[in-house]
Amino acid sequence: MTEWYGKSRKLNYGAIIAEIDKGDEKGFEKLTGIIQDELFPPILRATALFKLSTFYPDQSNSILS
Repeated sequence: MTEWYGKSRKLNYGAIIAEIDKGDEKGFEKLTGIIQDELFPPILRATALFKLSTFYPDQSNSILS
């Protein structure tokens, strides 16, 4: 695996969502990044919107409007 992917790999979105569920400090930025990136599947972007409104209700108004 290391030969193909190298020693360090970017986190996948499943790991990002799990970190946010555990209270990741940079969760808001990570969620907005997922929401704004049209290359992510729509179901993931919808999940990110749900998580954003659940964990960051005050900050999410600007994204959701």
